[in-house]
Amino acid sequence: MGVSLRYLPASDDGDNGGNPAKNRQPRLTLGARLADSDGGIKVLSVTHGSAADKAGLAAGDVIVAIDGLRARMGKLQTQLTAIGERSVEVHAFRLDELMTFDVTPQPAAGDTAVLEVTDPDKLKGWLEL
Repeated sequence: MGVSLRYLPASDDGDNGGNPAKNRQPRLTLGARLADSDGGIKVLSVTHGSAADKAGLAAGDVIVAIDGLRARMGKLQTQLTAIGERSVEVHAFRLDELMTFDVTPQPAAGDTAVLEVTDPDKLKGWLEL
């Protein structure tokens, strides 16, 4: 129909797809849905097979430190970029127990849809029907 569909990693947490972002940089992720929490970052869910899953993190955990530095939602992407794809120590509370996890951030999965016009004439003809 003159339109192609591709899946790319989200460029940031606010990327809902649509148009490809300019200068899209590969980003690293723990593979979990996260939220700001008092005293750290709360794990809302963990993607099966992700870095967080392999390390043993679970929904409800509150991450308080990454690589010895306080974990803050606003600084997480900067921390992950600085760490790269190497194993790092993550400290998190599970209920009232402080736990340590070895996590290796992974490249973000291609989960954001991007549509691109590949043949404007074909698209125009289809829209005129």
